[in-house]
Amino acid sequence: MKKLRRALVFTLALMLVVVGCLWTPAAVGADRDYSVIRVWLKSLSQSDSISLRVQGDYAIDGQSAFVKKDSYTLSVQSGKLVLQGGGQTLDLGTRAIFRQYASTLPDYANTIAINVPGIGWRNYPGNLVVSINESGKLHVVTHVYMEEYLRGVVAAEIGESSPKEALKAQAICSRSYAIYTMKYYAQADYDLDDSTSYQAYRGISSDTPNSKAAIEETAGQIITYNGDVALGYYSSSNGGWTETNYGMYGRELPYTQYKEDPYDVAADPNQLYRKTLVFPKVIDGATADTTMLPALLTYVTPKVAAALDEDWTAEGAPEWRITGTKAILLHTPYTKYLTDRRFTKADVTFTVARTVEKAEETDEAEETEATEQKEATEQTADVTVTLELRSTGGLKDTFGQVYNNYKMLLLTEQEKGFELMMAFPGHGIGMSQTGAIYMAKKGWTASEIIHFYYKDVEIVTGSSPVKPEMSVASGCTTSSLVLRAEPFASASIYL
Repeated sequence: MKKLRRALVFTLALMLVVVGCLWTPAAVGADRDYSVIRVWLKSLSQSDSISLRVQGDYAIDGQSAFVKKDSYTLSVQSGKLVLQGGGQTLDLGTRAIFRQYASTLPDYANTIAINVPGIGWRNYPGNLVVSINESGKLHVVTHVYMEEYLRGVVAAEIGESSPKEALKAQAICSRSYAIYTMKYYAQADYDLDDSTSYQAYRGISSDTPNSKAAIEETAGQIITYNGDVALGYYSSSNGGWTETNYGMYGRELPYTQYKEDPYDVAADPNQLYRKTLVFPKVIDGATADTTMLPALLTYVTPKVAAALDEDWTAEGAPEWRITGTKAILLHTPYTKYLTDRRFTKADVTFTVARTVEKAEETDEAEETEATEQKEATEQTADVTVTLELRSTGGLKDTFGQVYNNYKMLLLTEQEKGFELMMAFPGHGIGMSQTGAIYMAKKGWTASEIIHFYYKDVEIVTGSSPVKPEMSVASGCTTSSLVLRAEPFASASIYL
């Protein structure tokens, strides 16, 4: 029993030494630690072999030495992970951890570079956890410190050349979005992925000094509502109106709002994200002043023909033409939660006309040979057709991509016709990146930008999420990054 106790004491002491070697975030308990985020590199999910370069100080769990800084191929072979390069071939089994250690290299260099198919080389900091998915492809998850993760997000999402306050607003939104996702939507072995389904993550590089500065100046800052982290939604543009989370997804987030955004519109003078399609009240060469009219007539004429009475389209019937637009009714929301925007169909009432000639005989009492006289009359009719605005075969096929992913903003009746305003934004919830850039150029601060787009929120600073300096603890040869094994289901906010 005494030998067992001595063994137990020795084991506990050894564990304490090992723990002392790990990167331990300063701050709060493990159930409240959001400093390490797990990112599934979805961009690699269709690959069974990738090229990589070990550029920093890394070791593979179970191996006795650092991985040589060299180029490698990591592949799936006969159900196992195989690493080839650096003068060796290693069988890594079905799961391998490339663990990052302390280094004197710059942060962008203490990484593993991966040649992402169809994209190119990207530098990934942190630990790489590699396994094999059900399809026999590589499943790669990087465990990276939050602030380094943001280094690969902010520039990718809003652009490195954006004004500083816009970059800072993006950093705060992206940090809030990531932490909210970690808290409420974490999966078994990852919190989010590297695609725009969450936030675009491109790894880190040395050529993003502006976004790096913005991240550092907002270190730990998040958006909160009633004391909890807010879902920091943002999109490229909202087309002039923000959207609510309920309107788009059916779940109430009180800090999202439906409001006019003049800054998004002002920032888009060339209407890259907004298009207006005019349905003229009178369609003829004198009054139809829209360049889209020929394409519009080409699109709607077959539909009008199918809706006309048979005597208008029968063989030998006089030719008819569309002479104007009488009314438009938008309907069928894109989601069941929207009631007055983002419609998918329009009932358009057109006026059509044709010239009908009626033959008449002269009066027989005039004792002249009977002759025929033709009287021309104009005959009109109103025809209503349903236009698909979003689906295949609809306006998007005629007028381009802007009519594919649109948000219906406004239908107005003008003197000359009906103007159908469409926008080409994302979901429109939260911050408009287009609007934020414009506002920053006009002198708005990051805080002012965020408070414009989110209602009744606060910006608070968390408890030191920045990666601490890695030091060598007594008795250790180096120190390494903490590997987080599972989501923090019981976690509170980042405070």
